[in-house]
Amino acid sequence: TDFKIDGDEALRQADLAMYRAKDAGRGRFQFYEPEMDMALKARLAMEGDLREALRAEALTMVYQPQFDGDGQVVGVEALVRWTHPERGPVPPAFFVSIAEECSLIDELGEFTLRRAFSDSLRWPRLTVAVNVSAIQIRAGDFDRLAGRLLRETGADPRRIELEITESILLED
Repeated sequence: TDFKIDGDEALRQADLAMYRAKDAGRGRFQFYEPEMDMALKARLAMEGDLREALRAEALTMVYQPQFDGDGQVVGVEALVRWTHPERGPVPPAFFVSIAEECSLIDELGEFTLRRAFSDSLRWPRLTVAVNVSAIQIRAGDFDRLAGRLLRETGADPRRIELEITESILLED
């Protein structure tokens, strides 16, 4: 059968194939496949759902204990979690990457910091470690955001540890 598409659709499909090839590494090519549209639609749906979850404060924080050499709990690491209403638990690596790609990382970061700072008041003798995205640091106003949230929550900054993933160090 004859299969014809207009120029705009051809460009859209070529873009999808190009981005898939770029994701696979340098010096590659990729033909368009209909599954690319399904993957894009699923990703856009997850982006919308994440946006709504942030607006509704439907994300939760869990805390992983940190031990010293003697087995004593000396701190906790704040970990953000999202349970999608239909798909169940969404891996943090997946929804954080979506947040970074669609400009939701600032909202996600602020939610995470605010909740961790507030929760730190429950553990007056423990440090609370919070992961921070490289994109947040590069934004330029991270220090003001952290300062404002510390004031709003009353958290002790001496008990807060900001953890930056190794990827930020490897990029620069």
